[in-house]
Amino acid sequence: MRGAPFFPTFLAKTTVFFLWVTGVVALLATLFQINPIWLYGPYMPGHISAGSQPDWYMGFLEGALRIMPPWEFTMFGQTVTMSVVIPALVAPGLLFTALAVYPFAERWVTRDHAVHHLLDRPRDVPVRAGLGVAGVVYYGLLWAAGGNDVIATTFHISLYATTWIFRVLVLAGPVLAFVVTRRICLGLLARDRHTVDHGVETGVIVRGAEGGYTEVERPADEEETAVLVPPARRELPPSDYGDVPPPAGRRVRDALERTWHG
Repeated sequence: MRGAPFFPTFLAKTTVFFLWVTGVVALLATLFQINPIWLYGPYMPGHISAGSQPDWYMGFLEGALRIMPPWEFTMFGQTVTMSVVIPALVAPGLLFTALAVYPFAERWVTRDHAVHHLLDRPRDVPVRAGLGVAGVVYYGLLWAAGGNDVIATTFHISLYATTWIFRVLVLAGPVLAFVVTRRICLGLLARDRHTVDHGVETGVIVRGAEGGYTEVERPADEEETAVLVPPARRELPPSDYGDVPPPAGRRVRDALERTWHG
């Protein structure tokens, strides 16, 4: 099974979506009134409502700013506030750089350059699933940290305590999420292998002649087996160095591939 090419199929769909969005925005701008600023008067920085929070798309940047420890120094007579520079660069840079580099890193580790158009089940790629959940946890914790003042007020916790809690969670949370998700995926793979080897549970309980109870299982059919059995992974290529140990880069790449496949 192969998907449609980018041009002209995908490009035509994208163009249609763009025209629909443009039409809806034009319709809203013509017929609906949104935020009539002439009714509120000039902007007054001191007039804010209680519990004001950043917009959802800026929440993780706000959270990074709030939990960053104060750090500044003077250079050429100017104060450089690293507690602003680092969150503004590292928080989005780490996330979006990882998203951009990941496909190429996975291809390099797995040595898989084939064309794929069918989605993998998360359990079939435990490392990828773990990294994905770790990224979601990283973003979610920064986003939640953007409302640490509201959290502190709602749950009657010290603001400094919530700040330190998020500082620890942002570092430990993604690692813990990766480990837990990977173990869950490996456990699900083991259960699938058990189902293929021993049969599918039918829910029918029978009593044997010796008085014990057992569950009747039926063999998995071809369709169920095709879903439960992950694609066979490619074997590591044989070493071209004979009795000489391969270079460190080759050994690292082989170790990463073995880890990738669990």
